[in-house]
Amino acid sequence: MQGRIDVVRPDGLIEGWCWNEESPESRVSITVLIDGIEAGSCLAAQYREDLRQAKIGDGFYAFSFVTQTLPRTDKRTQTYTLIESESRTPIGSPLVVHNKEAISLDNRLIELETRNRLLTARLEEFAQREAQTSSSELFAVVGEFFTRLSKDMQQGEPLSIHRRLGDIVDTTTKAHRPIVLPVPERPSMTILVQASTSLAQLHACLTSLQRAGVGSVASVVVIDSGQAQDVVLAPSVARGIRYIRTVTDLTVEWSDATRAAGTDLVMMLSGSAIVGEKFLHEIVNAFSLNHNAAAIGGHALTPWAASCGGGLCLVDGALKDCVKAGHPEAKAELAGTYPVHALSYQAVAFRAAAVQQVGGLDAEFGDDLGAAVIDLCLRLRQSGWSVLAQPAATLELQAGFGNDSWMPRGLEGVSRAADLLRARWFDSPLPPPPLFIGHAAVLGLPGLFRDELVAVRRLREWGYSVEYFGPQNMTDADVSELRRAGSCITASEIVGATLRSCGATIIYAAASSAVLNLIPEGSRVVIGHMALNQAHESAEEFADDPPARQVAGL
Repeated sequence: MQGRIDVVRPDGLIEGWCWNEESPESRVSITVLIDGIEAGSCLAAQYREDLRQAKIGDGFYAFSFVTQTLPRTDKRTQTYTLIESESRTPIGSPLVVHNKEAISLDNRLIELETRNRLLTARLEEFAQREAQTSSSELFAVVGEFFTRLSKDMQQGEPLSIHRRLGDIVDTTTKAHRPIVLPVPERPSMTILVQASTSLAQLHACLTSLQRAGVGSVASVVVIDSGQAQDVVLAPSVARGIRYIRTVTDLTVEWSDATRAAGTDLVMMLSGSAIVGEKFLHEIVNAFSLNHNAAAIGGHALTPWAASCGGGLCLVDGALKDCVKAGHPEAKAELAGTYPVHALSYQAVAFRAAAVQQVGGLDAEFGDDLGAAVIDLCLRLRQSGWSVLAQPAATLELQAGFGNDSWMPRGLEGVSRAADLLRARWFDSPLPPPPLFIGHAAVLGLPGLFRDELVAVRRLREWGYSVEYFGPQNMTDADVSELRRAGSCITASEIVGATLRSCGATIIYAAASSAVLNLIPEGSRVVIGHMALNQAHESAEEFADDPPARQVAGL
């Protein structure tokens, strides 16, 4: 039995899905409990397109109802539990809802000023100092203030503030140029920025997203882990963001934020990242070209524009960075999107339906997001999804406070998260699923490059490594497009001889050619896109054929 609660609204609306994978034709009667109290029951039989696309049966497993047991506004959290009505068996993980988890700082200030009106005389003293020297002391006092505020409110004591808190913190915020991040009417992506850095570095990160055109494709949520005190001021220097302060393990907080995103794509981005101007375009475009991709990550660059971090691959029981150690598949082309086993959490985007299908981040990893993302990538690949690195989506990581390396540091020593990864994946006697399902060759013929480029992209999407065989006088533009599509290139005037030794199990040509008479036995030749599609649809049938030359599309 699988399922989860996806949506909880203040007006009592509860939505989610549930199915019995052992009996997909049946529908499950579910009950939702709020803090152990029954909130309502119904049959999970509504249709949802995203369930069907995620290969969850026929998609008729959703539920939606309005409960009369409205959430209590005086509780910080409430736990929503999905159970099977008859057996009372819990289904999936409970959903913990944090009331008002993402209100802006301005709203917080108004609320505090209206209810309390208190700050000590010490705050005024700190407000008169220069921003550079007073920031850390100022926020220590603010922290002390909120502690006192909580205690006084519990005791029912009235509070008073002698001046606006906005005036007190102005000495810190005035050093940062205001940023406006327009929120698209229908964003295709939600970017979750992990703010474990200083406000200055977070400001640089958000500024780079602004330059990359975030307002046209994505909404931005800043998740403050509390490592830097001044990050609480982010909403006052960046308009258009949502702000969340974590109150539990990072994996739980990020899972909650991912479920609440409501967009097709969800990105995790380090607050220390400065993304390139084409970063978002390259990520979104890679998803549109690779429909089976569940996760796509970027490449980290050094200040002198050299790659220093890319996709991660399992090699001999250890996780290696392909930029530093090379790709384990000799036919992989690292100039275009290439398949990997996992990605760095510093810059990775996920297809929300795929993440939902495999259960999201595992809370067992606690605060180690890096290890949790690696585990999620490996589970996605195990479920048949592809995981890709996109070297054209580039970023730089700022050095300094709170920054992690591209590869999680926890994997280098002894930690609970590292032990979990080793037990599940690294020390497994079974090899990981292959990164390529086979090797394909595309024959370059005069005047047919556009058709051949489409075939390259299609074969890569299906999971093949691709080798393009063309003449030695290919243009630089054609070479660049092929590499960006993920194809390695063999330029030769003797194409027939090189084709015979390439080891391809499938060879594509946009039209008939005498060269095809020289193909090796055991390879399948397809001519034209229709034949290529037919070859893909009947791949299992071809796998059972005896090793002989087969020609389709003639």
